[in-house]
Order: sequence, then structure tokens, then C-alpha cells
Amino acid sequence: MKFPGFRQWHGVCHSWLRLLSAILLAMFVAGCQTETPPDQAPPSPELPTSVAVPTESLETWEACFLRNSAALPAGAKLGTGSEAAYLGLARIGYVQTIVEPIEEAGEKCLRTTSRSVSSFQRLGQTVRQEVVVTSVERLSGEVIRLESTMNGGDAPVVTKAKFGENSVALVTETAGKKSEQSLPWSPDYRGPFGVEQSLQAEPLKTGKTREISLFLPVLNIVGQARLEAVGRERVELPGGQQELIRITSSTKIGPQSLDMLMWQNDEGQVLKTEVVGIGQVNFRATREEALRDAEQAELDLMITSTVKLKSPAKIPLNASKAVYLAKLRGGIGSTKFETGLSQQVEKLADDQLRITVSRVTPTTPLPEDSATKIEFPTDDDSRSNSLIQSDDPAVVALAQGVAAGETEPAKIAIALEQQVHSTITKKNFSQAFASAAEVAVSKQGDCTEHAVLLAAMCRARGIPARVAFGLVYYPPEQGFLYHMWNEVWTGDRWVPLDATLGQGIAPVDRLKLASSSLAGASPYAAMLPVVQVFGRLELEVIEVE
Repeated sequence: MKFPGFRQWHGVCHSWLRLLSAILLAMFVAGCQTETPPDQAPPSPELPTSVAVPTESLETWEACFLRNSAALPAGAKLGTGSEAAYLGLARIGYVQTIVEPIEEAGEKCLRTTSRSVSSFQRLGQTVRQEVVVTSVERLSGEVIRLESTMNGGDAPVVTKAKFGENSVALVTETAGKKSEQSLPWSPDYRGPFGVEQSLQAEPLKTGKTREISLFLPVLNIVGQARLEAVGRERVELPGGQQELIRITSSTKIGPQSLDMLMWQNDEGQVLKTEVVGIGQVNFRATREEALRDAEQAELDLMITSTVKLKSPAKIPLNASKAVYLAKLRGGIGSTKFETGLSQQVEKLADDQLRITVSRVTPTTPLPEDSATKIEFPTDDDSRSNSLIQSDDPAVVALAQGVAAGETEPAKIAIALEQQVHSTITKKNFSQAFASAAEVAVSKQGDCTEHAVLLAAMCRARGIPARVAFGLVYYPPEQGFLYHMWNEVWTGDRWVPLDATLGQGIAPVDRLKLASSSLAGASPYAAMLPVVQVFGRLELEVIEVE
């Protein structure tokens, strides 16, 4: 769609970065409060009372305006924006955005740069995540180029995109590994700031809806956002209450959907947002307030994301089967737990699933019935990519260093699992999502680093391998934490392995939401099923054998 009045405006907010931060939280084994009763919403953050919500540009932006006034089209507005980010009652970070007029190949354009920073703890260890997105667009709103940088591990993940009339060319680089992809594109699609661009160009009126297709950086895919203005209400903001228009936003990404609430003033500025289910709330604020205490990392996401059990469970390492009852507040919807040889899922009600997890080894008898469909590996399960660099020299050296004379895939994979377990000598949570090449050098990390390194080493030895996302039982908290492990192809089946254990098995206390080769332009999109269950999942252990 073309945006009416786009030439008179450019936005300073960033709804997609708020949704992206929710996905990144999933990558960091994070969640929101699970002790909240089903009929209650997450607690609202304590608002600072000494700060007024800014509605115009800051002094620093005025200087930028003067420097670039020659490139500014008549009547256009520039701006800068800051937001304070909360999860529950805790500050977890901030977002800053700046817009400036530039010339691109002799054409007047606008460049938007947005920086999102989150700081939190995982079992007492501080993690800091930074995402910077820069988008250059024509005054008509068409995207010319975009760059995103995600910093969280030892090496940043940098993606550069160039947009043509019918396609977008993507180049992603991390730890020296470069991958290239091409995706279909339409001139009617917008960039990552398209929602706010649309709202400020033409504020959404109560009872009206709007649909926008926009490019989602880091995930590197196109999502379809549907907005609906449901009514006016009084909203608590820094500095006092305001009457705002409440907007529901649902962004469809393949079979998944990410939902958000936004509160817009009559000028089309979004002053408050909430990511549904996650409980992350952002408020517009001055730069000083947005940065205040923003990186103290007081919240421990591993603890707050625990899916608590009503009573402690005992799931022995050598158990052959475990049966669970899963309830999802708000209904199952598009939420899925993967079905396969190791996990069977049965729908009991609109909000309930019965999940049976069975132990699978290379010698487990295969079922005779045809109901259990075995999914064969794809080419991507064997190839090197930007996160699983199976052709990296350090990864190859590690992979070739064990089971040198062995030819049986299952025995090689188990030996590699044990090697990864002993190679990662510093078991910590300070890494966000490091690639296999980084881990081969740093030799540190948590479950994600174990999983990408094992997948890379298996592929280096010619064994198809992928990662699995889900939950694992954590006895100290008497509940389930989000987790990542592996599945390796041994010739006739996928065998679960977990290098955090290094014992040649993945016990039945792991519930799988999804599996992925982490290939293509959007490997982080594999985390979307995890986001779907944040804050909504209840689990009960029914049976253990």
C-alpha cells in the first residue's frame, strides 16, 4: 500500500523491534512470569513520575535537522525517539531511533537508524543484547537498502539487504562465514518501520483496520501486520494519564502469529506498546529516562520463565517414556508441539494436549504402524550455513579428532556429542546465541552453543543433524525451562542427543516444540514456536515409565 501523506512525515518508533526483542528473549531461554493466575494479566511496571512523554524532537535532533535542512523536502518532519523497556516490574533495556535526510545516488531519501539494547540475567550471569537496524527509503516509502547488526556473542551477526522491484538480495556474515540469499519482494511492501510510518501518515481511527506487509530484519522475512483500532481509553504513562486509541496488532509470519497492543495519540504517535503473552511493555520517554538504570540486569529470565509444576516430578535419566498434560491459556491456536518418532501429540480439548515422549536410541525398534511418519533429512541438514559452519577449519579439526576409524553414523555422533561436552569447558550463560565457529574457539556457552557445535561437527563428518527447541525439566525450580538440543540422522531415524549431558541420549524430560536446520535467510524464525507458548503454558507430569 502507498501511505497517504508520507512526504509530510517520517516515524520515530519501531513496533517490529519490540516484537523482535520478544523473539530474542526466546533465544536466551527466557519467558515471563508463570506464577500469574490464568485470569490475571502480568503486573504493570512502576512508572516514573518525574518524566513527561515527549511529543516533539529533542535538542540533539534539532541540530541534526539544521545540518541536513538542505536535503529536507518541503513540509517534511524529522524526529528522534526513545523508549524505556520493561518486563513485568523490571527494566530490561531501551530503544533509540533517529531519522535523517540524506541523498542516495542523487535522490533525496530518509535514513532511519534504531538501536535496541536489552540487559538481563540468566541464572545469575549477565547477558547484554544489542540490535541496530538502519533503513534507507525513498520519500515515497519504498525501501532501497537495509542493514541489521545483532551483537550478543563473540562475533556480531550482520545482514545487508538491497531491495529491487521484484526481489531482495541478502548477505549475512558472522565469524567470517558469509551466506547469500534472494527473496521475492514487491514495491508495495514496507521496511521494518512501516507500521509507525503508516500510523503517523494517517492515524488509525476507532473501528478501522489496516494491513501492511513489511520486511522483518534479523528474521529476514516478510510479515503481514493487521492493525485494528478498538477504542479510546485512559492509559497510565510516565508523567500521568492520557486518553489514547488502543490498537491490536497481529503480525503473521508463516504459520505463526505475533500479537501486540499499541496505544496511539491523535497525531498517530505510539506512546505505549505491550507484546501479548510476553508481558514486555515499552513507553515513549526522554532519552535520559530511557537510559536510566536500563542496563542493571536485575531480572533473571531463566527463573521467571520457568513453567512451574504443581508438585515436584521425578523423571529418571533412563526412563523409557513420560506422558504430559499441556494446557495453553487462550487456546492452542497455531501452537504446535512437533510429532515424530520420539514425541506423539494428541489434542484433548481446545486448550489441552496430551504429549507422550519416548526414548529413542539407534537400536530402538521402529513402530510397525504407519501412523508414525519418519521425516527424512533435507539437504540443509547436511550443509554449512551462517550459524552451523560445518566447513570452518576449527570445527572440522574438532570433528576429525574423535572416532577416526569409525564408519557407523550413530557411534560417530555419540562420540562427537561427548567431545562437544568436554570441549565446552566453560559452561555459562553469558553468550546470547554464538555460532559454531565462535564456540569452537571460545569453548564456552550454554545449551544453544552445545547444540550448534554438535550439529556442525556431525555435518563435518557427513552425518545430517539439526537442532531442537523446547523445554527441559529443571529440578531446582520444580519446573520446565526453555532448552535446545540436537537430533542426528543415523540412517533410518532421528536420534535425540544432548551435548550438555554428553551421555549419548536425550532423556524423556524434554518436550519438543520445533526442530530446524538453521539454514536460509531467517534461521532465527525457528524460535517463533517458543514465543507462542510464553506466559501461556501449564504442564503436568501424568506418567513416567
